[in-house]
Amino acid sequence: MMRISYKLAVIFLIGIIFSFSFIIFSGCGVSVSLESARNRVEDAKMAVQDAKDANVESYSPKNMKAAERFLSEAEQALSTNHRQRAYILANKSKKAIESAEADAKQEKTVSEEAVTQPEISAQTFPGATRQPNVFPSDIIVPKGAEQLEITKKSLPDTTNIYLKGDFQTLDMQNRIQAAAQALDAAQKAVESARLLLSKLQVDVELSRMDANIKLLQDSNAPVEMINLIKTWYNQSQQSALLGNYEVSIKLFQRIQAYIQVLTTSIQ
Repeated sequence: MMRISYKLAVIFLIGIIFSFSFIIFSGCGVSVSLESARNRVEDAKMAVQDAKDANVESYSPKNMKAAERFLSEAEQALSTNHRQRAYILANKSKKAIESAEADAKQEKTVSEEAVTQPEISAQTFPGATRQPNVFPSDIIVPKGAEQLEITKKSLPDTTNIYLKGDFQTLDMQNRIQAAAQALDAAQKAVESARLLLSKLQVDVELSRMDANIKLLQDSNAPVEMINLIKTWYNQSQQSALLGNYEVSIKLFQRIQAYIQVLTTSIQ
């Protein structure tokens, strides 16, 4: 009886282990639709391309290479209908891109902080400080003096001349600072105008969204492609709200290209 009870206990324990294993493994497997996997891979592909256009690779080459590797593996998994793997790899690619962009932003911030207006001292200009064996231009050399050996001790007192050079240096420094301030103000004005132009362009493209979607529906375009374009419109709108107008415009360019290809192929 003891042996039978022991065997039954072992069998019961093994059954419990298998039951928990089945529950755990079945709970971890979240079903991913083909459309979701395809959209996520397209998002990752677009993120990689945008990072390349922004020259992020020069600031974070390691993360960029990782993002491209994950994207390639995701595309391969999608082509073999491994939707779950494609979805996960696409997410890894986007996270690597986010890390690369963060590194690039940090590097740019450090570079911008390091760039300051040039400090101009009296040593920058000739005549502002005493230079050995250098004669100021307004010293009158007596006739025949060029035939003599002139030393530093034989030079006349040029204190007033050097003081004059210091005043000239200060005036030149003030002029350069004023020019730098004017240039900075002009650059800010150009940047503000560029942002305003980008915002207006984004607003115009967003106003065409409903008309473009209706055009695709009337042309009997595939539902998956219409949903994908709607997703891009939403992403563009979110980027515009965050002030990333360049990203929004790139999304619109991609949308227009897809719409042109779809309408042409259907006709």
